[in-house]
Amino acid sequence: MATTPTPTITYINDESKEVAGIQCKKAMVQFDSGDPFEVFYTNDIHIDQPNRHTPFRKVPGVLMEFHIDFNGIRFLFKASDISYDSPKKSTFNIPEDATPTPEKEIEALILTMIESFQ
Repeated sequence: MATTPTPTITYINDESKEVAGIQCKKAMVQFDSGDPFEVFYTNDIHIDQPNRHTPFRKVPGVLMEFHIDFNGIRFLFKASDISYDSPKKSTFNIPEDATPTPEKEIEALILTMIESFQ
């Protein structure tokens, strides 16, 4: 599997904003190509290395707002609510007519999305 790109991250200590009721810190992210963009994250949700499998692995908290550009379209991901309750078991029910997707196909799709950060 290919390695994911590692951006330069600049932490902006004097700027923050509230996302989904939680105060978030700002960071600027710059990949080798492309313009820098902002992300907002929090350390108030305690998850060990929450971004370890993403290009944002150096961001020390849970991402609450960020965007990606994929195939010329900008996708904004922004938390709208936070629940500390365990999800209902029914959340993970697989429909009977679901078609299994091979792991390699999923990995290829994820890599395509990650490479779009570059």
